[in-house]
Amino acid sequence: MNKKQSLLWLVAATVCAVGATTLILSSMVTDPGHVFMQLGGDCGKNYFTYLYHSIYGKGIWFEGMNYPYGEHIIYADGQPMLSGAMHFFQNVTVHDAIMAMDLCIGLSYVLAIVFTYKILIRFDVRPLLAILFACLINLFAPQVLRLEGHFALAYLCPIPMLFYWTLRYHSDHRWKWPAYILAMGILMAFTHLYIGAIIFFWILFYSIGYVLLIKIPFRERVRHIVPLLLAGTALFLVIKAGIALTDPVKDRPAFPLNTLYYVTHIKDIVSSPFSFFWQYIRYETKFSRIADGGEGYSYIGLVAVFFLLWSFAKGILISLKGERDKLLVSEQGFSPVWIFTGGGALLLAMGVPFVWHMQWLLDYLSVFKQFRAMGRFSWAFYYVATIYAAVIIHSIYTGYLAKNKPVIGYVVLVGAIGLWSLDLSRYIENIRGQIAKGVTTYDEFFYKDDPVKWPEFLAEHHYKGSDFQGILLLPMFFSGTEKIWVGGDPSWPLSIGMRPAIQFHLPIVDVMMSRTSWSLTQKQVKTAAGPYADKPMLRDLKSNKPFLLIQFDGVENDDDQQYLLSACDLLGHHFNAYIYAFYPERLIANDHKNIEVVERIAPYMHSRDSCVADKGVWYTDHFDSLHASGHLFGAGAAPFVDKDSLIVATIPVKPTGDSQKYEFSAWFLLDNKDYRSPFVNLQSLDSNGKVISTIDALTKLSVDNEGMWFRSSVYLYLKPRCRTLRCVVVNEVHASYEIMDELMLRPADAVIISKATDGKLMVNNHLIHNSQ
Repeated sequence: MNKKQSLLWLVAATVCAVGATTLILSSMVTDPGHVFMQLGGDCGKNYFTYLYHSIYGKGIWFEGMNYPYGEHIIYADGQPMLSGAMHFFQNVTVHDAIMAMDLCIGLSYVLAIVFTYKILIRFDVRPLLAILFACLINLFAPQVLRLEGHFALAYLCPIPMLFYWTLRYHSDHRWKWPAYILAMGILMAFTHLYIGAIIFFWILFYSIGYVLLIKIPFRERVRHIVPLLLAGTALFLVIKAGIALTDPVKDRPAFPLNTLYYVTHIKDIVSSPFSFFWQYIRYETKFSRIADGGEGYSYIGLVAVFFLLWSFAKGILISLKGERDKLLVSEQGFSPVWIFTGGGALLLAMGVPFVWHMQWLLDYLSVFKQFRAMGRFSWAFYYVATIYAAVIIHSIYTGYLAKNKPVIGYVVLVGAIGLWSLDLSRYIENIRGQIAKGVTTYDEFFYKDDPVKWPEFLAEHHYKGSDFQGILLLPMFFSGTEKIWVGGDPSWPLSIGMRPAIQFHLPIVDVMMSRTSWSLTQKQVKTAAGPYADKPMLRDLKSNKPFLLIQFDGVENDDDQQYLLSACDLLGHHFNAYIYAFYPERLIANDHKNIEVVERIAPYMHSRDSCVADKGVWYTDHFDSLHASGHLFGAGAAPFVDKDSLIVATIPVKPTGDSQKYEFSAWFLLDNKDYRSPFVNLQSLDSNGKVISTIDALTKLSVDNEGMWFRSSVYLYLKPRCRTLRCVVVNEVHASYEIMDELMLRPADAVIISKATDGKLMVNNHLIHNSQ
């Protein structure tokens, strides 16, 4: 093609890209700013962090959650590049911010299709077919599913752009292509760090493949990869320096939970819950072992699978015949370097070699521990595999034309494109359906059908949004440190709480983010630890205003969180929740009163432990006769025992009534390097030693702590026929703790005071900090 023809085809490709984008994204691009995909889960949280920072944020510090401390926006999935750009505009609304994101995602689809078209043109695919294949490849891309929640990962263009610029550099060695990769990498890495990681490993695998597979002098191979390696290194350093210079938090978790859980499996590549064919197979044969569309999902389509297998088989036959010059995979065709790059990305996404009982390697290759969802690296493989499949189909088609067998050529071509399109149809249908629901959800976000909205509700009770300093959601939830996972599913509470938060510019105390500071979270959770726990977060508040506290219907608070309501005024019931004004100074005053009572009693105690009111059987074990390397309270503690499970107490009990409520608690010293923590399995036994019921006290749900000591606790009901409670420490992931101390079982309404020889006090197994 001459330049004029190339330009005309590029315009045609762009027009088709706009049409294909409109087809799949529908209302997101035809009526941008009026779609809210979901209110709950990661989707709702990621809308909230992006919107709050776009409307109220300043710089890189996100203040919409983890109040009063805030969080670095990059760890909040708040798309810092885009939400930060919104700060240049005044009076940004929810509609404005969503419209900006919708249009940017739409633009990324157009760019992805255009760059994929340009890649295929470089592989000598005819322009019209290159356009068709580019649309099929990108509309089927696994990142499309990120529209259901992880919007910062829903941008399609980075990998096609990366592939195209690397392809250009592969052929002409011009430095501008690595420069483009670096610029794009910085932009997208500060949209989501995973995109930066995908680019970095793409460069790494390409460089290794080039050195191993290209048959030129070694010095020239090294000279070729140096600019790319410099771009990759610069990208890494920019990300590292950018975060180091802007993030004051120094105690973020470095080893996330389930690093090897979200990896890619073979079924994620060859099957899909959204495929026309696989849906037919599932419903007709009841075959259920197909991909679920999760983090490791990278379905390339049955058409691509077929032609890749066909190419592999043909390649073996050609090699056996000694006709290697006819291979499609060659420097004259589809370079083996691309196969190596895509294959390397796939192996990394599959967790190789760590999944081969070699997880211990992560301790020596710490960079890989940073990735909770390694399966996302398969997206690079997806593009290599599908583009190669398109090149194969085109090669077969043109081969039959050259043999003067056009009918066979057209049958192969039309059949492949038709089946690929049919496979894609349900995928498009699913996304369009989700977006259509998102239009309705947008109205729900603003309570369009509710005559009483937040301003009117508060006004009815003589309050307005500016009367509050923040929002507290009950039951409280704090997830993000990997070590602490307080609260259940926060989807429903956050879906309600984020609306007044955005409307009134009120930050939320609760946390649903990632890599959150351990020390700050430890401060936060103690607020929900009851009347005898220290509450440092309340001391760190800069305002005397109350909190808007929202207690949700259908969810029961434990006794400690219920205690927070003693410092509240009930405003009323609406939005499926009870709404309160929570006054921190009242709670502090209540705490002081409770502790003053204990401190008046303590001097007259003649035994180690005293129960202020006899409510039934209670039990304590201070482990003072054991000699661990440290202890929390008293004179001793129980050292770690390297067993999967260990019975640490067998407690005789006799409930005083029908299903008497008790609290169990114990303290564990954890390390500060990973997510691991134990739990205590509590087994209720009858007089014959038969297990009646079991319940777990999970240390990861701890709401009281002291340094790296965490209080594992749970409220439970003991049935009338229960005679023994067996306490078993479960240490499934070795080693999940270092030392155990202070085990207690008490009736929930009892107050038990413990006094150490050094005068320190504990009440109900909580350390008292201001004792005399």
